[in-house]
Formats: sequence, structure tokens, C-alpha cells
Amino acid sequence: MYRSMLYIPTTNERFLAKASARGADAIILDLEDSIPATEKENARRALPSAVATCRSGASDILVRVNRPIRWCIPDVEAAVKAGVDAIIQPKAENAAHVQLTAEAIESAESEFKPASMVKLLVIIEDPAAVMDARAIISAHPRVVAAMAGGEDLATALEAEPTAETLRLPKQLVHMAAKATGRFSLGLFG
Repeated sequence: MYRSMLYIPTTNERFLAKASARGADAIILDLEDSIPATEKENARRALPSAVATCRSGASDILVRVNRPIRWCIPDVEAAVKAGVDAIIQPKAENAAHVQLTAEAIESAESEFKPASMVKLLVIIEDPAAVMDARAIISAHPRVVAAMAGGEDLATALEAEPTAETLRLPKQLVHMAAKATGRFSLGLFG
């Protein structure tokens, strides 16, 4: 699916201008961790321009949305309206959480009529979610890939984000993705 993914803060015009020349399989426009809470709305408004700038290359364009539902829904609407290929849902907590995000995507698609179905990738970043990874990943047919988070998962484990700490959670998410016929991203590293 994706060998390389380039994360870019949606509001960083200097990085956006060079993104499509970097050769990444996917450009991830970030609305989550790289955007301060006071700038979330500005980042959403910047999405159409950011997507258009990044479309000049062959990369798929993805948007990582925010976890609080009050920020996630407007993020999804802005991303679908801007014409992204996929939404990345961080901190996927359970199957119901994934279904809610998928419903928000479907609602936005019915309003904004994108050229193709917007895919959903989930990031599992909590020990309980790792244990429920198969249910989370198979919660909706729109989910095409999954990955285990690093920093947030290690924090939830009260550990350092080392390869040793993350090896088992990544393997469990990888096996859940494969068991459900989905892609697994970020297994090694």
C-alpha cells in the first residue's frame, strides 16, 4: 500500500510547497499533533489549498484528524470537501469509535460528492485497543489499513517508545490487520 508516508502540518506552506517533490507514496496533512488547539480552525480552512498544492505529484493525500469528536467531525468534513484520498483516525478506541468516524465520512461524501470513496486508516494507540485490534480494524469496510501508534501507545504503557516496548503491540496490530484482510503499516522501526 504505502512504503513511505510524509507527515506535514497543514498550515506549513514552506513544507507543503516541497511535499509533492519528495516522492512519498502518501502525504499526510496533519490536523492533529502538529497543530496547536488555537490553530485547529485555521488548519481546516487551509486544507483545500494544501490538498491542491500536494496534488501536483503522484502521492495519495491523507488527513490525520483529531481525536476529540468535537474536532474530528469538522476535520472529516473539511478533508472530504477538500478532496482527500483517505482519513487517518488516530487513537482508535473501539469498533464504535471507528463506525462513528466512518459515518461522518459517509455523511460528508453525500454532501460534497468526492470523485472516489474516501478510505479510512486507523491508528491504535492504547493497550485496551491493541487487545481489541481485530474488532476495531474490521468495524467498517471503509477501513483499509491499521497501525500501532508509537509515542502515545508507549505513554499509555508507561514506557519509553523503544523498539522493544513497541514490538509486541505492533505485531498484534499487524496480525489483526492481516486476519481481517487489511494492510498493516509501520510494523518495523
